[in-house]
Amino acid sequence: MNRPSALTADLSLMRELNRALVLQLIRREGRISRADIAKHTKLSRSTVSSIINDLIEASLVTETGIGTSKGGRRPIILEFNYQANYIIGLDVSRNAVSAVITDLNARICSRRQISFNVNDGPTVGMPLIKQLISTMLTESPVGRGRISAIGVGVPGPLDFRNGRTIAPPVMPGWDNVPIREELSQTFRLPVSIDNDANLAAMAEYRWGAGQGAQNMVYLYMSSAGIGAGLIIDSHLFRGSIGSAGEVGHTTLSVENDESFGPINAGSLEALASQITVLRLAREQKLINADDDVHALVRKAESSPEIQAILRRTAHYLGVAIASIINIFNPDRVVIGGVIPETSPLLIETIRATVARRALSIAVNNTSIVPGALGRNVAALGAAALATERLFAPPALERPATLGVHSNEVGSLAS
Repeated sequence: MNRPSALTADLSLMRELNRALVLQLIRREGRISRADIAKHTKLSRSTVSSIINDLIEASLVTETGIGTSKGGRRPIILEFNYQANYIIGLDVSRNAVSAVITDLNARICSRRQISFNVNDGPTVGMPLIKQLISTMLTESPVGRGRISAIGVGVPGPLDFRNGRTIAPPVMPGWDNVPIREELSQTFRLPVSIDNDANLAAMAEYRWGAGQGAQNMVYLYMSSAGIGAGLIIDSHLFRGSIGSAGEVGHTTLSVENDESFGPINAGSLEALASQITVLRLAREQKLINADDDVHALVRKAESSPEIQAILRRTAHYLGVAIASIINIFNPDRVVIGGVIPETSPLLIETIRATVARRALSIAVNNTSIVPGALGRNVAALGAAALATERLFAPPALERPATLGVHSNEVGSLAS
């Protein structure tokens, strides 16, 4: 008795899968004809034409001209419409929340930042995050109706499957907070959430210093600590529940250094985080109490003492990166954050340390470079994740690949 309903459901799911398959192919290729879509997907030409007609009606695909004939009529070329919808990307950091509105190719059309203290906990923090999203929706230059999804990055481990934080060390009081569920219920939009280092890794891989790599490690020296995003065979590796890449908690010294807190004693974060760099410089009265990391980098140009702190920091980062290279054998390591992206001294010292400590066969085939996307990198990654989830085939947990066609990329650094 239930057979017709089951058959209808199966056919409906198949249509959705085929539609998603075609749409992903058009996004990846940039410019493509109906015949080439049928060839790549193995779908019939009539099925492809029906799907394309639906996508054109939905404004997701446009016909942009006539291609070169391969025998017979010249084909009509199709392109993905990156301005069909827009995404909000949020980066929740230790002392601020940054938000961007992007098109479907992560081109920023609006941005805003508010002060935020993660130590205030979710009772104070969640209303601030919601207020920022409301402001972005209200003041959106493209209109609220064209915002299709929200992406969020947080500075700590979380269960990627249910969008809840998992005892994040730099987010006291935020354990098991259902951030994704709360935001989705409030704004009635699809919400995606991930660790900020993972999202920054996605952005750099797609549009920044990681372009062209197949296996990439992104080390994020953020205001909250040090994390890593791992791209393996062009896929983001999250681990079993989503907490992979917490390299900041790797122990480099077993000495009882509790300057960063007992849990992090001797860890990479305790020895080489942005917080530690600023603390050391302030303790030696090399910078003013209210100087930020930008001021520190500027003063380092004429201060041998600050340069010594940066070399010390780079030494510990280099030791950690050497171990990562030995384990994962990436073809590229990208180091993001204000200090690595603005201090050549730090990058040069890291490279020298890695050269001494990593296996030569691995390090000789690995490039170590600073990040290229600047302060919006995690917010851009959040927007990218939300976009991928928006267009992913039904019932699939992750997109097939993080790669994009080279013609899709514009200048995203700021």
